[in-house]
Amino acid sequence: MSNMKVMLVDSKKIEKVGKCHKVKLQIQDYNLESSFYTVPLGGVDVVLGIQWLQTLGTYSAQCKPSKEIYKI
Repeated sequence: MSNMKVMLVDSKKIEKVGKCHKVKLQIQDYNLESSFYTVPLGGVDVVLGIQWLQTLGTYSAQCKPSKEIYKI
């Protein structure tokens, strides 16, 4: 994974990315075994992405409308 790079929302680039295989994660009664990328984010234990969300099957979400402002 030495060639994998991550760019954060604040445009910070992280090049020290690793991968751990067959990690067992338990959140209350939910158990998961999956591969995880290691990214030094500081203060964050785990970030669950769309791959994890897909394991839950059908889901629905309701989000508040948001406003985005772009200055050019």
